[in-house]
Amino acid sequence: MCYRACTPGRTVVPMAEDPTSSLRSFPPFEYMAWAKAVPAGARFAMHGSGIPAPGPDLPVPTLTSEDWTGPVAPLREAFVERLTRLLQAPGRAAVLTAGASEALFLALGPFVQPDAPVVVEEPAYRAMERVVQFLGGRPVHLVREEGCGWQLDPERLDAALARTGARLVGLTDPHNPTGVGASAATRRAVVDVIERRGALLVVDEIFAAFREEGQAPAWAALSERVVSVGSLTKGWGLGALRLGWVLGASSPVRRCAQLFDLLGVIPPTGTVRVGLLALDAA
Repeated sequence: MCYRACTPGRTVVPMAEDPTSSLRSFPPFEYMAWAKAVPAGARFAMHGSGIPAPGPDLPVPTLTSEDWTGPVAPLREAFVERLTRLLQAPGRAAVLTAGASEALFLALGPFVQPDAPVVVEEPAYRAMERVVQFLGGRPVHLVREEGCGWQLDPERLDAALARTGARLVGLTDPHNPTGVGASAATRRAVVDVIERRGALLVVDEIFAAFREEGQAPAWAALSERVVSVGSLTKGWGLGALRLGWVLGASSPVRRCAQLFDLLGVIPPTGTVRVGLLALDAA
């Protein structure tokens, strides 16, 4: 047992041996802990995108004094304009983030309520579920069946929302970890369910570049009740840039931007400049 230092005449207050023992607990993200422990050069490293790293011919821009001291807004706006054009989501707003993981936290953070149900997938990349748990929400699993080809089932989603009363849904497309993509008809049917139930949908689209049919419109282009998360890590092989985004209608994205003011404030200028080159080459 330890004791705080105290002055004479004051009550001695015992302290727990572990100063974090009274803090809120949350499940660890086991996969990420494992991925960070994978030795460099592993023969089959399936935790990366598989896109070759850029070579020395990558045209890295020279940063000027204006880049260091000038406003970041024009650069950010240029990136968002190119991004929304590429993702076929005209008029959508975006927050630029330090990778998709931060984007996922921002996309969920303003909308997860304490002990409220949030529909997430099973099987799944656990980041979304762990964020929900950290924020005090209660994950409800939307099961994708192997016997059905791991396909996303709009009717099953509708039933889950009706049964639980959940008003927040988190999905991945293409599905992580199976890689199964949702057809245009399935995407439309899911959005119809979301709108009819008055819910908000967050879709992690970091593997969108690998869709068999090519680049489809971002989910966020389909409805003001949908927010898309993406990054330059998987499809571009530019994970070292740590550049991601939350994309959606102005109302939900404004809430995400308010949370970003507490976390990242502004995206790094050099990263956005290189990211612009990547989008221009897409």
